[in-house]
Amino acid sequence: MSNNAKNIDLEQAAKLIHELERDLAKLQGSAGDVQRLRDEVETLRNLLNSPGISLAGMRLPAYVSSMGRVLLSALPAPELKAVLDASDLRALTPKTVWQRAALEEEIHKCERQGYSLIVDEMEEGLSAVAAPIIDASGRTIAAMNIAFNTGVVKRQELLGSILPELRQAVARLNSILSLNAG
Repeated sequence: MSNNAKNIDLEQAAKLIHELERDLAKLQGSAGDVQRLRDEVETLRNLLNSPGISLAGMRLPAYVSSMGRVLLSALPAPELKAVLDASDLRALTPKTVWQRAALEEEIHKCERQGYSLIVDEMEEGLSAVAAPIIDASGRTIAAMNIAFNTGVVKRQELLGSILPELRQAVARLNSILSLNAG
């Protein structure tokens, strides 16, 4: 990814994630973040002061996180191949999609549907849904997610009510990025 990820207004992203978190306050154990792709996925900033999941400063393999898959799905085929070739693909839980063919299908699925959902893949008990942050030229420059305890929020609720709210927050951020580009 290019340095365009530096153009993200982190304060605005934090505000949007706080609003999303507040809107979803009825659910326990949620957390949100924004990430960009490097050799691995690196958390830009822990955007929430919540007792939920904190990924601040962690480096995560891109193939196993919802945000990583969103970012991988935006790469041209040769770059995706290079990233996956350099990755230590392995199962982190019994549900991790890590075998190359299945993983590539998940990444392409993410590109087609415009979001990524993981359930118990990175860590047992952790579910997350992510959507791309798009710059003014239409390129994915980062991803935003919201994560929950799998025991609290089920897959259908993530897709049916949380994903639409996440998409609204991301659309607002994408709009701000487009306005700031001009």
